[in-house]
Amino acid sequence: MTIINDPIISEWIWKTFQMLIFPGMLFFIVLSLLYEWADRKFKARIQRRRGPVLAGPGGILQPLADLIKLMGKEDVETETADKFGFRIIPYLELMVTLYMLLFIPVIATQGIISLPGDLIFVLFISTFFSLIIIFAGYFSGNRFALVGSERAGLLFISYEIPLFISLITPAIIVGSLHIKEIVEFQARQFSLPFLAIYLPLIFPSYVMFLMTMLAKLEKVPFDIPEAKSEIIAGWLTEYTGKKLGMFHLSKNLQELFLLGLGTALFFGGPYPLPPFDTLLPEPWHPLMFLLWFIAKTLIGWLSLTFISVLMGRFRIEHARDFFWKYLTVFGIIQLALVSIIVFYVDPFSFL
Repeated sequence: MTIINDPIISEWIWKTFQMLIFPGMLFFIVLSLLYEWADRKFKARIQRRRGPVLAGPGGILQPLADLIKLMGKEDVETETADKFGFRIIPYLELMVTLYMLLFIPVIATQGIISLPGDLIFVLFISTFFSLIIIFAGYFSGNRFALVGSERAGLLFISYEIPLFISLITPAIIVGSLHIKEIVEFQARQFSLPFLAIYLPLIFPSYVMFLMTMLAKLEKVPFDIPEAKSEIIAGWLTEYTGKKLGMFHLSKNLQELFLLGLGTALFFGGPYPLPPFDTLLPEPWHPLMFLLWFIAKTLIGWLSLTFISVLMGRFRIEHARDFFWKYLTVFGIIQLALVSIIVFYVDPFSFL
């Protein structure tokens, strides 16, 4: 009892619980599986299908059942594969993704990990998602996977610049690279006059963020690296069993990470909209923040699904031209205009 009552030990236990259970890794895994179920049901309704219906009420346990099934399947390794890289790369992808999710605000205006300038650090580490994919195809020793990796690399150097530009825009408006300060600025200034100024500045960047996020997640119309109708399953071709399950789970968690980051930078993170921010007493604020985080990210997840369902796949040269010739140029112009307005006009000073 003396050890438990020690404030340092208690703080360490509480931080460990937050990191591993809630609102940490286990919470994000469960939430990503629930979002996958909602995504599949939503997509099925658009395509006049029923979607998953057997595992659990309304098929809600189907994503978990699929994950368990993959973990139990035979794990095959080809003779041409680089054994060490082939085995370690799925776990590395999952570890990096879970680590990045700890920066996302869920039950407060800051994540479990929060430090000055963490936006730059998050953007830097997020590039590992795509780099790991490139190595995943290379290590598998399959020519179709290698083609998928080459496509992933070409797509990576195309969308990464406009993605960074779109996420830096809110930081320039706020004047901070700290995710917590960006969230608190939006929450503190929220009003109709603020929205009248803020939304025109931020909306073009958010549209650019959505387009680049589709490419980073390899969703239609930018599912070029996998391209199941062209090169089998792209860089995933040789991955089976638990390795494939790890990649599948990592992809869901990456989508949740990007949506959480976009929510924090563009929509005030988990902070509730007025007048909901004053409805509950302060001890209940974490619960209210959690509900708003789920609502905002779920809307974003289903919006991406809706866009993907409506479109067909781009060819690789068309995607490259779209990002380099149009979106990057548009992003630079948008960033320059926002910088000029913020530094010379200071539109939020009267607020």
